Amino acid sequence: MLTCLLSYSNVIRRLLMALPGFVAYAPIPIGCGLYLFTLNPEGEPAKIGCGLYLEPAKYLMLAAVARRNRLALVQKPQPRLKPGWALVRVRLAGICNTDIEILRGYHNFHGTLGHEFVGDVVSVASARDKSWIGRRVVGEINLACAGLGLGRLGESEMCSYCRRGIPAHCARRRVLGIMGHDGAFAEFLALPVVNLHRVPSAIPDDAAVFTEPMAAACEILEQVNIRAHREACVLGDGKLAQLIARVLRTAGLRVVMIGKHASKLRLARLAGIATARSGGTVPQRVDAYTLVVEATGSPSGLAVAQKITAPRGTLVLKSTFHGAAPVETWPLVVKEITAIGSRCGPFPPALALLRSGRVDPGPLISRIFELKNATDAIRYAQQPGVMKVLLHSFSDAESNKPILAGGWSRKQVLGHLIDSASNNHQRFVRAALQSSLDFPGYDQDSCVRVQAAEDAHWPLLVSLWADYNRYLAHVIAHLPAAKLETLCRIGSDEPVTLRFLVEDYLKHLLHHLRQIGAEISI
Repeated sequence: MLTCLLSYSNVIRRLLMALPGFVAYAPIPIGCGLYLFTLNPEGEPAKIGCGLYLEPAKYLMLAAVARRNRLALVQKPQPRLKPGWALVRVRLAGICNTDIEILRGYHNFHGTLGHEFVGDVVSVASARDKSWIGRRVVGEINLACAGLGLGRLGESEMCSYCRRGIPAHCARRRVLGIMGHDGAFAEFLALPVVNLHRVPSAIPDDAAVFTEPMAAACEILEQVNIRAHREACVLGDGKLAQLIARVLRTAGLRVVMIGKHASKLRLARLAGIATARSGGTVPQRVDAYTLVVEATGSPSGLAVAQKITAPRGTLVLKSTFHGAAPVETWPLVVKEITAIGSRCGPFPPALALLRSGRVDPGPLISRIFELKNATDAIRYAQQPGVMKVLLHSFSDAESNKPILAGGWSRKQVLGHLIDSASNNHQRFVRAALQSSLDFPGYDQDSCVRVQAAEDAHWPLLVSLWADYNRYLAHVIAHLPAAKLETLCRIGSDEPVTLRFLVEDYLKHLLHHLRQIGAEISI
């Protein structure tokens, strides 16, 4: 009988992991499929009387991490905040070519990928930053001296680059999802508050997520005297190249995009950008452009860019890729070309362009995947003709939508399951203490209405439901076998056994979890 009860508790544990948006705890098996969770006051594993060790409870989150050049979905602890930092719940994250190059070995990064995101600040480490809580934000990806806490120690403690006002090149720099700091392909990320920018309400999420690459495009306007040029050529037709071409066009330049893909070039033409196919007559013109932006993402792009740049012209380099570019550098010398490396850029002008609508990135979105399908999303992003692929996490807005017309929302269903857990907890314990049980029934619709679960945050509901069911798994596993045949009457229903109540609770739980979209294999 104990084995049977432990099996029931194991079913509850597996159901816990199936819920959309579930914020997990770190478990440890103690036999028969039962997992228990606890934390002693010192935060160390607690030893209980029977000699078993229980692992400390730690909030986990779903994340897509780079491991040995492959993407893996894992449950990992939420980021810990340092003074001056904020915890951001990610709404949308964008897949960039850099993410794909990292999986090919670029920067030898091992951690959570992703650096393009929009999200909500859910907590901060310092009271002075509490006004950020609840704000929708985007974030600069370079963590520099100020964000790492050295700015508070005085300018003398900051590196020479930060003192010069170029924190993107900080000597201690970490880069979100690229170098030394976990990124945005996760339910949560952490960044210094100084890295964050509020997103105006006029910018929807699927536009705000483009802020970081849009800023990289805007950086060219900071680096180059645009008024010295009448025309610009963007070499490449991918995601960043498309944004660069659009940004240069807003600066008053005639822009020509040279690329390989007819479908991508068509998108550029719809935005008023002239296009040419690689290998055509226009791309073969030597010294054709005074301003060229190389954004092919390919090692071969630099040679073509040098060829079409005019003497004393400007060549802006945007491509990052794993490996070396086999290229001769003599054209740079002979043609006296000014070559400019260009990476990250300013967020305020990028947000201004998005808010004004002068640049609309919407047509560049090919598909949106759930975070749990990040490996599929990465594969899809590498297919020919695919543009921007986004990842999204389960949100409060989604959980408030009715499952069926006129029916409960996911939040209300989960509120009902919390109510069910509370009622059945009392039934299980009282039936184990008495020879028989009379327990009142209840009106589930009225209870759902009174509790107003729709006004609670989804993570709070999930956490409460999960914690309660963990404890119920423990209670069920310790019910006395002799008491399983205790007769219980609920309201005016016919009497049933305690065993039946336990089994019915699990069936009821399974039914509603499937109803709200949990992926369950029992």
